[in-house]
Amino acid sequence: MTDELRTRFAPSPTGPLHTGSARTALFNWLFARSRGGNFVLRIDDTDTARSEKRYEESILHDLTWLGLTLDEAPGTEGAYGPYRQSERCALYKEATAELLSKGLAYKCYCSKERLADARAELLKAGSPPRYDRRCSGLSPSEVPTGVNPVVRFKVPAGSVAFTDAVKGDITFQGFDISDFVIEASDGSVTYNFASAIDDALMRITHVIRGDDHLSNTPGQILVLKALGHTVPEYAHLPLIVGTGGRPLSKREMSASLATLREDGFLPEAVINALARLGWAPGDEGLLSLTEMARRFDLKKLSRSPSVFDTERLGGFNRAAIAAAPAEVFLPQVEAAFPVADSAWLVRAVTVVKSDASSVKDMIDMIAPLAGNLESDSGVAELLATLGSGSGEPLKALLAEIEGISEITEESAKSVLSAVKKETGLKGRSLFMPLRVGLTGVATGIELYRVMELLGREESIKRLQAALGSVGLE
Repeated sequence: MTDELRTRFAPSPTGPLHTGSARTALFNWLFARSRGGNFVLRIDDTDTARSEKRYEESILHDLTWLGLTLDEAPGTEGAYGPYRQSERCALYKEATAELLSKGLAYKCYCSKERLADARAELLKAGSPPRYDRRCSGLSPSEVPTGVNPVVRFKVPAGSVAFTDAVKGDITFQGFDISDFVIEASDGSVTYNFASAIDDALMRITHVIRGDDHLSNTPGQILVLKALGHTVPEYAHLPLIVGTGGRPLSKREMSASLATLREDGFLPEAVINALARLGWAPGDEGLLSLTEMARRFDLKKLSRSPSVFDTERLGGFNRAAIAAAPAEVFLPQVEAAFPVADSAWLVRAVTVVKSDASSVKDMIDMIAPLAGNLESDSGVAELLATLGSGSGEPLKALLAEIEGISEITEESAKSVLSAVKKETGLKGRSLFMPLRVGLTGVATGIELYRVMELLGREESIKRLQAALGSVGLE
């Protein structure tokens, strides 16, 4: 076993990277970096029917987007590759053969029907459903012909105990662990077996994973000991839950990294939100990955499930957006407004980003200001709901803007002050008609910012159209 600390993230490429898996990757990365170790990406693609190359590529893209640099991975080869389980089958065959030769595993020829009947009998008797080892001592004459057997690991008597870095001391009784299958009848190995062999051969020192894998641990420890490998240290992370304490649904907006990215969340915000799922770094502000690694400690992780708080994510994203230059968001914003001037979009983003929780928010706030206000935008209907007096502030604002040469922040504030003084209106009675007339919507950024972004000519054009829509040209 190497003295170098090594962690691994081993996702199955059967779908987009889930938020819970991203948290697991983050904690493995932070722990490795906190101790000067290596972070390894292994693709666990033993499920050949569901594994797809596109999902492997999306996982790599998501990890890169988050900023989690890889020391070893497919395409970033190291001394312990290959890094896809589908390319390591010969290693599993060697391990299976060794266990069989030592009498620590055996071939099982039982049919599915026989196993189902035996399981039902045990459950009926109130016993745990474990295999009865019928095939463990078959003589050559008893071996059926024409049957492709599975290979079972022979679980020894006694208990399996280990200290989990998160959960503390844990003990599993050997009697409760059935002789589990390590190789299927078609010759493929099971995930649980392959994962243990890979951890050993890749010299993984710490296995940090979700506690849905806790039940896999005793079997993996037994396999490693049977083959003479050093057992890594384990840390099982409580699951992430959604609303009401239920497991995070794949339909929830926070379920996958791809969804969060598409909704305009920045990697800095996502990383900070994920880091707080079971860990308290001692600072509620935005932290860099480097600072997180400096503070990270497995012993300080919570033993309780963590709720993914979308409001907290929004708060981190607001802070990340406010700190970033407007140009960072230009590609996404330009895609939403392909005919808008790029320089104007940079100005618009600069104005709205301090009030945005995501890029999507920015786009929504810019939309009423970009291009021409459509005639069917509902301006007349909105103005009608404000009452017959809505035309007075519109006419006053139009007259004031026509009297200036350009709209700047200073002149816009001066114009609004003049309209307020002239009409004697204030609050909703003053600003709502003006906002609707200029943008066609009832909410948005401050009015002087609206006027500054629209400019003199567009503001005049929109106000004239609004007055015309209610018959007050």
